[in-house]
Amino acid sequence: MEAETSILPSSPTSAMSLAVAGGVSSVEEKEPRRWFVAMVMHNTEKACAQKVKPLLADLTPEAERVETYVPTQREKHLWRNGRKKMVDRVVCPSYLFIRCTESTRYLLSKHAPFVKGFIKDHARIEDNSRITPFAYITDQQMDDFRSMVEQSEMPVTIDPSSIKRGDKVKVGAGPLKGLQGYVLHDGEGKAIFSICINILGSARVEIPISYLEYT
Repeated sequence: MEAETSILPSSPTSAMSLAVAGGVSSVEEKEPRRWFVAMVMHNTEKACAQKVKPLLADLTPEAERVETYVPTQREKHLWRNGRKKMVDRVVCPSYLFIRCTESTRYLLSKHAPFVKGFIKDHARIEDNSRITPFAYITDQQMDDFRSMVEQSEMPVTIDPSSIKRGDKVKVGAGPLKGLQGYVLHDGEGKAIFSICINILGSARVEIPISYLEYT
């Protein structure tokens, strides 16, 4: 995992300690709260969610405002011995959704041993630093997702691919590794990958989406 670079003006721990002592955190008040995606060990998602607030309690007054979410669905599980039992299936294994400020996310990345890292958005660069920003989910998208998980009578699954039609991509695996082009069509785990050829137009080929990555 690459080392995380702080975007805060000073040490978060010392800044937060002063804020706690004064009872007010101007940094936290000015920052928006967003749904970040933390990576945790498989089958520890719920346990990790319960550790977040206690860990932050001594670090930031933001602790009480932090929200965590582990999407689960009740489903019938058939054991090898033929016994059936209702269990809570984690919809997004190894992921923990945390709604907090960037300052609090940074504190978790430094002080929470159960957090392996946070998902980054490699398709978005916010400034000239060329530092890849951390991915976040909007409140509306999270509300819609929670409604789907909690109200659907059918199993909800996640398609991990964010590659879509029109994206500029490069091939990161397979015999065409290294080529750069565009996605003309996507669906069912495959995409039509196209490269431009002057005068002739373009050449295209079907390729697994899992082979593609953003340039």
